[in-house]
Amino acid sequence: MGPTQSLLEILLVEDNPGDARLIQTYLGNGARGPFRLLTVDRLGHALEALGEGPHDAILLDLGLPDSQGLETLDRVTACCNGAPVIVLTGLNDEDLALQAIQRGAQDYLPKGGFDEELLARTIRYAVERSLAEESIRASEERYRNLFSQANEAVLVVQDEKILQANPKTEELFGKPLAEIIGQPFADFVCPKDREMVLDRHRRRMRGEDPPHRYEFRIQAADQTPRWADVSTGRIEWDGRTAGLALLTDISERKAARAKTESLLDRQTAINELALALGTATEPEKVYRVLYDRIRALLTADGFIVSLYNAEAREIRAGFVVTQETEHDASDFPPIPLEEEGCGTQSQVIRSKRGMYIPDWIEAMSRTRTHYKIHDDGCIEEGHPESREEWEGSVQSALLAPMLSQGEVIGVLQVQSRTLNGYREEDLALLGGLANVAAIALRNAQLVHESRAQAGQLRDAFDGIVRTVAAAVETRDPYTAGHQQRVARLAVGIAETLGLSDETIEGVRVASLVHDIGKLGIPAEILAKPGRLTDTEFEIIQAHAENAFRILGSIEFPWPIAEVVYQHHERLDGSGYPRGLSNEGICLEARIMAVADVVEAMASHRPYRPALGLDRALEEIGSKKGAKFDPQVVEACEALFWERGFLLDGEAAG
Repeated sequence: MGPTQSLLEILLVEDNPGDARLIQTYLGNGARGPFRLLTVDRLGHALEALGEGPHDAILLDLGLPDSQGLETLDRVTACCNGAPVIVLTGLNDEDLALQAIQRGAQDYLPKGGFDEELLARTIRYAVERSLAEESIRASEERYRNLFSQANEAVLVVQDEKILQANPKTEELFGKPLAEIIGQPFADFVCPKDREMVLDRHRRRMRGEDPPHRYEFRIQAADQTPRWADVSTGRIEWDGRTAGLALLTDISERKAARAKTESLLDRQTAINELALALGTATEPEKVYRVLYDRIRALLTADGFIVSLYNAEAREIRAGFVVTQETEHDASDFPPIPLEEEGCGTQSQVIRSKRGMYIPDWIEAMSRTRTHYKIHDDGCIEEGHPESREEWEGSVQSALLAPMLSQGEVIGVLQVQSRTLNGYREEDLALLGGLANVAAIALRNAQLVHESRAQAGQLRDAFDGIVRTVAAAVETRDPYTAGHQQRVARLAVGIAETLGLSDETIEGVRVASLVHDIGKLGIPAEILAKPGRLTDTEFEIIQAHAENAFRILGSIEFPWPIAEVVYQHHERLDGSGYPRGLSNEGICLEARIMAVADVVEAMASHRPYRPALGLDRALEEIGSKKGAKFDPQVVEACEALFWERGFLLDGEAAG
């Protein structure tokens, strides 16, 4: 069946119901394009389907209940009658996917990394590529017809020069055919990949069997970074041996993967910093941990933590390092907050947004107060009269506000002695680290005050907990007050159950910090108004484990870390992250699970309006005994129905 004749018959082999439903939605069984989908969840069922009739393409998950890994692919390709196989992989399975392609798969798609358009385009290209390869084997005349019909770039290479190329090649290489045909094909390969591509081509021309399918970087005319997936073969052209190459532009897929990996790396760095700062109760220790962690991630020829006094409207240095030398911050006079549009730190404080300064010298022309630190440690106030005076000094910088409860308490700054020394994504990373730094500094400040005022130790402790809770909500303004409301409800349930005052206090504290793990989650995911991808949902789910790592390093009188770790577990084992069940889940976590669900459903979220209290109580009631502790559910219902409890206020009665 040809790709334009009628519906394409697609066989989906996927045992994950959520992934299967998403693909069914994308393809729509013919409603959204020329596709008719048959879905099976076992390899045995897939083999039966392949035996009953031909399919135009197969979407294959390599991890099935009755078969795992490349053996799954081998068994499918052995009886698929030449139909192209597209492997569905996890985000971290690129090596496995490339092995699958070398074993006969036509293409691969990472789960959570494609949308409806990319899925449909990949299927169409796979079918067309399969038909093209079949045509290539048929006759030289069909090779020539392929040039004008294929949706991929097609090249014929002989004596390492391009003899023929189709119009799609112009799009990929960024040059007209007249400037492509006759040229050495290696000229269009990125120098970093050129030796590998040439070696594989030469081996194939000698009759050897190097990998026929691989990826490499294109040397495009406009210097735009481009990646190509190439399928190669050996043919006869005008009576002589030649190479045939079909190239697909996979730059978008590579960019999407790179962005996902960057988000995950950023999350990991933020989590590790939060863990390292977990027990830091002195500002000096916070500063040094910050410096050590950040300079391992970013260029930090200069590193400055500035503190902002909103009442005095002035900025003073808290910690200063240049060229790995720490300076006495008290040597730096305070800088007054400058007017709108002036002063780099002042602009960051006023806007509450980070700033990338690719040219520091130009930016200093709009700053009234400036201090230059010489290599000998001498501090000089004033602006240089010429750019030459800045030779060997700061050339570019990143600045990020440190926010606590929505207010700027300072500015975190890294400097480079290279012009344009950072990338935009570096600013996002520094912003996430600055949020953690703000929490740690506020925490250190509160601890210091509590030591000075021993009589107010309990109030200081509460202040730390609430500051941490508020810091989480600055990352996700749509859930502001969520932890406080969950804490009030959880305490009410614990009191209704007749638990001890000590246990109730532990429930309260755990509830106030149960979302601390979200500090490491990118803000664009937390506030996303639409459906999360599988990758984004996995990142969200990681917040319970992140919280456990952060809270586990802090000594509490209660098992706070373990309670928070378990609050997404369910009695039937369907929860996360460990799939605990029944008595394996502590009572405090079972209480928090109910309170968390009720508050979340009753409140507004960026992806939906509030569902209301009645719906929330109906939800926990319908799953009483299955997912939620029956006694906890009944105590929650009694709290609202009998005692008139209100989420945002005191009981009505």
